[in-house]
Amino acid sequence: MCSTADKSPASRLDVPVRIILDDFATNVYIPDFDKLISVIRSREISVSIIIQSLTQLDALYDHYRARTIINNCDHLLYLGGQDLETAHYISERANKPLENILYMPLDRMMILERGQQPVFSERVMPEETEPDIWDEFADIEEFLLGGYDKKQKENQSIPA
Repeated sequence: MCSTADKSPASRLDVPVRIILDDFATNVYIPDFDKLISVIRSREISVSIIIQSLTQLDALYDHYRARTIINNCDHLLYLGGQDLETAHYISERANKPLENILYMPLDRMMILERGQQPVFSERVMPEETEPDIWDEFADIEEFLLGGYDKKQKENQSIPA
């Protein structure tokens, strides 16, 4: 993708691309990923990683390269956990008391987006939902992919 972007007159992709890497720190090691993630944004390529704790990422990449990776992600989805280092990081990044992070209810999650206030949201558990609740996942995915428009959503819920 980078070579395609570099060949275009504007040195960027015509259509922005977001890569979502689930369970990133437990899968395959990508050499020089800390350097790659730092330069792809200008090419209209962004990455969202999903990890369970910062210590997993530290073990795979070392502390400083792991922080470079985290700091170059536009979105951070925090589902809660017991890792104290991760809780401290989220607390500081969200400007919320550590206790709010450590004791976050299991049915809640936090979305941190670059340039935006943190958003606490209800966490939907797939095994507990009716089939039509999957529409909510489409809204979350749309939000994470950058196409979420709150007014459009509000207008959809207003009866005609």
